[in-house]
Amino acid sequence: MTEDVRRERNGVEFSDEDLLERYKSGDTEALSLLVERYRRQLFSFILRMSASAADADEIFQEVWLRVIRKAGSYRRDCFRGWVYRIAHNLLID
Repeated sequence: MTEDVRRERNGVEFSDEDLLERYKSGDTEALSLLVERYRRQLFSFILRMSASAADADEIFQEVWLRVIRKAGSYRRDCFRGWVYRIAHNLLID
């Protein structure tokens, strides 16, 4: 675990965008923190709109796979909105 991520867990909070930038620079712990940060609320959103908990779990995982694949094209905007848009698009599909 990197020193910066340890500080995150010790009370210093990085923005979502900062964590994504750290992930893009090779800090995999930063992505873990993002997933944890959004686990409860994003999964609940997906669960409300899906057929089952198993489907919601699959979609939740696919959201993060897409975040990983598209991290390079993310335009430092609103990370939360971006992640929810990915989830929404997957739910529609």
